[in-house]
Formats: sequence, structure tokens, C-alpha cells
Amino acid sequence: MTRMVNNSGHQKNENKNKNEDITEFITSNLKWKVLNGQYSIGERITEQSIAEELNVSRNSVRMAIMKLINEGLLIKGSTGAVMVRDISIKEANEIIDMRKVLETYAVNQAIDHITTSQLSAMESILISMEGAIKNRDFELYSNLNTRFHNIIYNSTGNDMVPNILIDLKTKMLRYQFKISFIPGRAEQSYKEHADIYMALVKKDRKLAEQAVINHLESLRNCITRNKEILEIKEVRK
Repeated sequence: MTRMVNNSGHQKNENKNKNEDITEFITSNLKWKVLNGQYSIGERITEQSIAEELNVSRNSVRMAIMKLINEGLLIKGSTGAVMVRDISIKEANEIIDMRKVLETYAVNQAIDHITTSQLSAMESILISMEGAIKNRDFELYSNLNTRFHNIIYNSTGNDMVPNILIDLKTKMLRYQFKISFIPGRAEQSYKEHADIYMALVKKDRKLAEQAVINHLESLRNCITRNKEILEIKEVRK
């Protein structure tokens, strides 16, 4: 007697993985368009247009949009319309203030917990940052920036720190990407990251705290000076 094999469970898992891959593809596509300004602030983003453009289902688009709303890159208005989330100067300053508190804490914890392999990874990122600046590859530079900070967050031994800080940084990801293109900013940013790295290598708490504060205040000044280029308003409407 031939034994029947039930493949329904296997098929369901394959379909689930396929759907997750499609959603991830849509999410990455939308995120890239938000970051590089293809979607302007206030522009309406519709499920139908994205589904037609990418030849995917509206349900997959809906899931991708919800992910970006949760990350703080998109926002759903009172009418239900989905748009690129605006950040005001006031909000940007509040985010930077919160980052100063949490990142000085993080760098203090990192001094006690960071491993040799994590420091080596940071050194490699700095080398790659130099290459990205030389090649004017600011998309790569922005990604390396994120990886550099995430190593510090993850070395704290406090699981809440990465979650909160990554959430705060994501809300300003669009501006972080655009800031990299401002003449001289990437070079200045590289120096600031190198200072943070050296302070961690030396295990110098005061130097590490000051390096983090200098980096964030430099970011604040850059945003304030270039708010027109970055399309940041004084107050979010």
C-alpha cells in the first residue's frame, strides 16, 4: 500500500517565506525612495500605485507601508492618506537631546563591555567610511554610520538601549542620508566617529562622553544651518 505524504505544511511554509520576501523587497524599495527624496514630504503614497509599479499585491504593499509607519518614516493622516513623515526643527532638536542622554550612557557602558572583535569591526567600518568618502558613495557612508553606532548600542549589555536609540535614529534617517551629501559633512562626521572609536580603545570615559556630545552637537548645527536643503520646517504641521 502506497503511503500518502502530506506536503500541505511544507507548502504553507514556502508560501509564507515567499510572502515575507516580497514584503521585504517592497519595504526596501519604498525606504530607498523615501531616503533619496523620490517621495517628497507631504506627497501621498497609495497602495494601488505601488502595487501596479512593482507588480505585487496590495496586501503585500499594505504590510510594507505599515512597517515603515512603525519605523517612523511614513505617517497616516487623519483622512487615512499615507505620506512621508515630516520632522520639524523642534522635533529634530528633541531627538538629538534624547540621543545625547542615551548615547553618553551607551558609550559609558560600552567601555565596560565592548569586545576586541567589536572594536575591530568599528575600525574596519572607519576604513570603509574613508573609502566611501573618497568614492563619494554617500549611500554607503550612511549605512556604515548606522552600523558603527549599532555596535556601540549592542555592546552595552542593555537590550532596551539599541531598541530606543535605533527608533530615534530611524525617525531622522531621511535627513541623515541627505546630510551626507552636504559638502564637508561626511569628512567632519568621519573625524567625529574616529574620535569616539579612539576614546573606546583608550577606555577613557570623559573623552568618550565628550566625543559623543561633540558629534551630536555637530549634527544639530548642520541641521540648523541647512534646514532649507533638508526641507525641515520650524514646526511640523
